[in-house]
Amino acid sequence: MSNKKIKRRTATGPGIPSKEGESPEIRKLRLERQYLSQPFITEGSVFCFSLLDQIKGPSIMVNDYKIADLVVYRKNGVLYGATSGDENHLFFMDKKKMIVDVGIVEAKTINSGSMSIGYDSMLYFAATDADNNTIILKHDLDTDYTDQYPLNYSGDIEETGLVIEKDMVVGAVSNSWDKNIYFLTANGKIYQFDISKKIIHEIFELESGFSKSICADGSGNLFMVLSGGILSRLNVNDRKLAKSTSRVPSQKGREYLAGAEKIVYENGKIYGCTSQDSYLFSYVVESDKVFNFGKPDDNYDIRSFIVEKDGRIYGVTSTKGRGLGHLFLYGENGFRDLGNIAGFMPLTGWCNEPSKMVVGNDGEIFISDGDNRSKLFLYFPKI
Repeated sequence: MSNKKIKRRTATGPGIPSKEGESPEIRKLRLERQYLSQPFITEGSVFCFSLLDQIKGPSIMVNDYKIADLVVYRKNGVLYGATSGDENHLFFMDKKKMIVDVGIVEAKTINSGSMSIGYDSMLYFAATDADNNTIILKHDLDTDYTDQYPLNYSGDIEETGLVIEKDMVVGAVSNSWDKNIYFLTANGKIYQFDISKKIIHEIFELESGFSKSICADGSGNLFMVLSGGILSRLNVNDRKLAKSTSRVPSQKGREYLAGAEKIVYENGKIYGCTSQDSYLFSYVVESDKVFNFGKPDDNYDIRSFIVEKDGRIYGVTSTKGRGLGHLFLYGENGFRDLGNIAGFMPLTGWCNEPSKMVVGNDGEIFISDGDNRSKLFLYFPKI
């Protein structure tokens, strides 16, 4: 697939013209005015929520926590999230778009966390504490919903007793082939969590320079990106690593820095965004070919993306200190910048640092703000 030309909306504000030798302060001001003068999203609908519990009363306080991860329980389309900070919570948003606090995670300050849903209808949360130990917690998803909900609501966060010592989990994926969950750690180790036996053990260790993202094809293969952007496949049965002849896209001369911020598997393809040059790409597993879609805009970072059922890709971009996060769409006609991310119902809020994205069962898109303001955005694409 050839690169498509980027379509951008024109800024409406006056801006500050670029000049040779302009100071960093003037350049920052110019870029902030440029981005803030661009329109908010008008195609589709955006809603902004705080994490204050709307059923049992306020519990997740504003401005205290960051959303560490988001997942959707496909059985009923309910969104789950976890926060990281001094006090850590598990929460969900029900089908009526009400926030419910499941409870406090009984652990020390959590610096990061990754969630995955097992075949046993349990939500597993790998939470790394201040001592760099990762504990595996679980929550029974089916306990949250009864005919009398929310009167009969019950939510317990249980410890599994499993710990990965002195290592941080940076990615988690559920593999339908063997019904196990696999964790990728900051030290490059891949752990298999056998849900039926309730044991966890290391199965492989990657060389240094790998990207902190992992995905599975449901046929016994895990996919990662190695140093230099090399795509790789690990078979969990024979535990052999196969390296591709293809690499993720990068600017010329920066191949040694190539890496992926996020990768997902969909229908025989790996979709990903690079961690250095903000390229969106796909990798066709059967043909071992990478296709570079290009850059969505002139932000430095693609923070996350999702793939809709019809093949359209929505993503968020942002650069620290350059104004609000942007939402983009990639489809048959290439990239479209949909505008700054902001919602005005039920709360008014702006998304400065978009971080996590997941797609709901009906095509709705959930976006978390990663700047400790505990905001959650819900986007309904234009039909």
